[in-house]
Amino acid sequence: KGILFMKKVMSFILAAYIAITGVVSTGYADQTQVNDTEVQVYQESGATVTETTTYQDYDEAIEFLINERGYTADEATQMLGPVNTRSTRATSIMTKTKVYDWEGFEVELGGMWNVYSEGSFREATGLLDKWCDAVGTGEHTWSSFALVDATGSYPAVNLVLKSEGQIVIPVSNSATSSLGVSLEGIGFTVGDTVGTVTYYRKRESLTLRVEMM
Repeated sequence: KGILFMKKVMSFILAAYIAITGVVSTGYADQTQVNDTEVQVYQESGATVTETTTYQDYDEAIEFLINERGYTADEATQMLGPVNTRSTRATSIMTKTKVYDWEGFEVELGGMWNVYSEGSFREATGLLDKWCDAVGTGEHTWSSFALVDATGSYPAVNLVLKSEGQIVIPVSNSATSSLGVSLEGIGFTVGDTVGTVTYYRKRESLTLRVEMM
């Protein structure tokens, strides 16, 4: 009876701890809801830029990597598993994207970081993934000549991703008079014409910055 009583006491203490902290350790990241999003819109390099910062828990990050980045479940799990070197109770995952929109043709520069937090303090403990791709519905392409993490060492509170490349937009001759003029007005140059399609090109140096302090 004494042993049974002690088991009940320990179960009660554990249940009370979980209720207070809202945390069950998983070995990866905090399983509490940390999904808050911040969006900023402004003009840069002749484009409308939308920056989106999202803090995710482990399951949300796995879903993002599979659905948005095209990784398999095993690849996503392997990517996130080893990086949490501090208390899992204080760890979340931050995804930040910067979408450049030139006349409806978009390029997205983005990264995913492991983040440690304590109170209002946050710092990135490592980069999990980075990318720079053409996105949206247009038939444009983006060719990256370089995509680098220019942050330096981790942990860090000031994060920098850089990509240099070229966006190419095909414009049919029927639309050249309007869209082509608009593209030239924001820095695109006229390239080759193949059949009824003219290609407009622009070389860009893109930078994504995160200031966590």
